[in-house]
Amino acid sequence: MTDSRSHPLIGHLLFWPALILWTWKLVEPNPVPEAVGTWVDAPGQFLIAKSLHFSGYAYLAFVLGVWVPPRRRPLLLAFALMLLHGVASELAQTMVPNRSGRTIDVMIDWGGIATGTLVGWRFWKGLWRR
Repeated sequence: MTDSRSHPLIGHLLFWPALILWTWKLVEPNPVPEAVGTWVDAPGQFLIAKSLHFSGYAYLAFVLGVWVPPRRRPLLLAFALMLLHGVASELAQTMVPNRSGRTIDVMIDWGGIATGTLVGWRFWKGLWRR
């Protein structure tokens, strides 16, 4: 099995477009099409939104956990930058019409980042044990 770090282009292709799309959707005034509101009630929309916060950051952190070298400093730096992105996106939302930044969203983002980083790191460690 090939190591994702031996092909850095793969990491770039998995991470950067997803980060750009995720950031755009986080600061867009209407990130969810209005038609979705007719399909899903308010509690369902809330659950979907919070699940997306968690899973979006979990995906990005997973890619970083697999892609970034397992040395302490680069992994901690990547992890810290993801945490800051979660905070910055919520702060940016306070300046966008129809959006609001919430502390609970930052906590959910951080939970996704922690989960994605740990799963990515464990996944990468498993590649070397085979």
